[in-house]
Amino acid sequence: MTPPSTRKTGFGAGAIWSMLDNLAQQVLSFAIFIVLARFLLPEHFGILAVAHLVVTALRQVVFDAIAMPAARAASPDDALYSWTFRRCALAAMLFAAIVAAASGWVARAYGQPELEPVLRWMSLAVLCTGLARAYEARLIRQMAFRVLAIRSIVSVSVGGAIGIVLALRGEGVMALVAQQVVGAVLALVLLVAQSRWLPQLWGGDGPRRQYRREIAQVGVSGLMGFLTTHGDTLLVSILLGSHATGLYNFAKRITSAIYLVVGSSMLKVAMTAFADAVAGAVPALRKAYVRVLGVTLFIMAPLLGGLGALAVPLIDAVFGPVWAPAAPVVAALGLLHLMLAVNQTNDYLLFAVGERRIPLLRGLAQVVLAAGFAWVAAHQGLFAVSLAFVGASVLVWPWAQRSVGRRLETGLMSLFHALKAPVLATAAMLATVLATAHAAAGELPLWGLLALGIAGGALTYVLAHLLVTRLSDSSYDAFGELLRPRRAG
Repeated sequence: MTPPSTRKTGFGAGAIWSMLDNLAQQVLSFAIFIVLARFLLPEHFGILAVAHLVVTALRQVVFDAIAMPAARAASPDDALYSWTFRRCALAAMLFAAIVAAASGWVARAYGQPELEPVLRWMSLAVLCTGLARAYEARLIRQMAFRVLAIRSIVSVSVGGAIGIVLALRGEGVMALVAQQVVGAVLALVLLVAQSRWLPQLWGGDGPRRQYRREIAQVGVSGLMGFLTTHGDTLLVSILLGSHATGLYNFAKRITSAIYLVVGSSMLKVAMTAFADAVAGAVPALRKAYVRVLGVTLFIMAPLLGGLGALAVPLIDAVFGPVWAPAAPVVAALGLLHLMLAVNQTNDYLLFAVGERRIPLLRGLAQVVLAAGFAWVAAHQGLFAVSLAFVGASVLVWPWAQRSVGRRLETGLMSLFHALKAPVLATAAMLATVLATAHAAAGELPLWGLLALGIAGGALTYVLAHLLVTRLSDSSYDAFGELLRPRRAG
């Protein structure tokens, strides 16, 4: 019998707990970020952003690739999870040593000596991330997102508290490093303690050899995914320097928080939903796709749209005028993260049906286009570079979307009719927010303008969404889906 803490839940409950997991991380870390931003310089955040790219790249390219067979297996068992742990642990120890040894060379290449100790300490985060990956895969496959949410709340809170204390003591960028390393260590400890499972540390490969090709394919896809989602930060650091990287990372932190809470959470749910549906008929897979993308758009579209519309008063009120140059970048990156969620949902569905070529080619095309556009736009400044990234994402979307349509045996217009409620409701919301901001500009203080814009936008969105779903039987009702979270998927 499955322990209560890991009992598989329904689709709606899984989505709610998955979002709560990422919400805990993002809300807490964002609150900590607000405090740290008042004591640290943009350059400090830029240096950490470069170091954190190493951890993220290894997770997506190496650790996620090794864990994918367990996450996608029809009936995974503890032997498979143990095999996954052993491979992830070996990779984690190897790459942690490489990161520590290469830290001096990377620092010299960037011309920033402060980067060397940062990378050495972050090698511990690499080690903990790899050791935790098999535990995460096991819990995600069982949809035990409550355990992951508790892990997030505790580790982010403790790591953030230590980072704030060190920032107050004038430790600079090392305060950010301590926040990351302590959080990673504590997250690993909590995963082991809560999962009630210990892996077997020895055993033959046996049938696991069948997964080696899949690991290589997913690793290449992970590399493309990393370049698609994080190559922008790398390019900004190379093209525009540490100060611009700090501003860009600030804007990306705000917009990516919404993506990580909603989009990334729904991708976890999609992994299981598509795996369960792909064995059935096409209508079951189409229903799963509409549900995943429908909930994603229902939450992400209004949040990112409203954030972009209210970026100027929000940044002035919360962070101060020093961060004001990031406001237009926030609007651009909101659209970028919405496209990222759509493109990655398409990738997950194509992987589920065995189509790996198109996601890889789409990712490669986006990376190449983004790099080329950014290089050309660099002399126009940070906002122009941000728009270059958005343009590359939009241009590559139609190709993958048509491939998804063929697999689902449905056209683009049919999908639009199914998902039109959040799109049309977001458009109505943006019209309300922009009109309100224009009419109240100069008449209200910043907090009053924000409150009025948020309240009016939220009310407009809910009413417009309800109206569209009531008038159109073909429109998917994500609102209703989330109101019945305990109904099995």
